[in-house]
Amino acid sequence: MKRILIVWMVAASALLAEFDWAASYEAGLAEAKQEGKKVMLMFSTQTCKMCNYMKKTVYEDERVGEYIDAFFIPVEVDIERHPNKYGYKVIGTPTYYFLTPEGEPIGRMMVGGADADGFLEQLQSVNRP
Repeated sequence: MKRILIVWMVAASALLAEFDWAASYEAGLAEAKQEGKKVMLMFSTQTCKMCNYMKKTVYEDERVGEYIDAFFIPVEVDIERHPNKYGYKVIGTPTYYFLTPEGEPIGRMMVGGADADGFLEQLQSVNRP
């Protein structure tokens, strides 16, 4: 019984959507240009409850994770560790900016979190012409 449970847990964790965060803001922009993807720029702090909710719940939603992986280079800037906000206005955390591969903002910034459906809708709206 324990073996079945362990196999099930390993299989279930393999099914969770995962994506890789860019190593830095600069690396994310370079990767976006190279891959022709947009940038999902998230300003956060380690103690931000909504940031952690987004990471542990929303980004783990298979649909959200796959969509981010397919169309975006995710970049996270912890404003406590790296207070350089690269010229962006950060009202609270999380604050999101969506950027073209050239680093130009797309639409308006997003402040706060959302559930998986709402965040996926936001991501899809960024991809609409």
